[in-house]
Amino acid sequence: MKAHHLSVFNSICARLGWSLLILFAVGACSASTQKGKERVLSEVHEGKLAAGEQWQYRTRPGEESSTLTMLRVESTGTERIVHVRVNGVRIKNPTAPSGFSNELGHLPILEQRVLDSVTRRIRQGIDVSGMLDGYNLWKEAFLKGEAGIFTLSVADAVTGVEEGLNK
Repeated sequence: MKAHHLSVFNSICARLGWSLLILFAVGACSASTQKGKERVLSEVHEGKLAAGEQWQYRTRPGEESSTLTMLRVESTGTERIVHVRVNGVRIKNPTAPSGFSNELGHLPILEQRVLDSVTRRIRQGIDVSGMLDGYNLWKEAFLKGEAGIFTLSVADAVTGVEEGLNK
């Protein structure tokens, strides 16, 4: 992991604390942060992925029952971002009472990486309105040029978050 990205990740951890860090996790492996440029986001309603869907995906070993819930799909004009919640993972977390966390509340990932990761849609019509706290924090920072998106597979993004938490 690049030192700058780890620094951003650790800064977010220090400012927001663990409960919001997982919702906001963008610094560990993110790209596409361009300070000083005005950014816009528009919701996308066409394509293979849609908010409120739950998918199986190519997981890390031992997490085969893990699933993704699509929170939003957006466009920056040049890139599509899929905002996902990851359930059923086992992430080493030194701040969790058990030493592990089983979900990531928000990961913004390049759409093509999500498409490369998903294997089967298992549910539609999930109400995600109560799952957007991390997204809202990310959006505020992203529009200021202070947050980016993961350009890795979902499994690799999960690993990046775990590595960042344990450095």
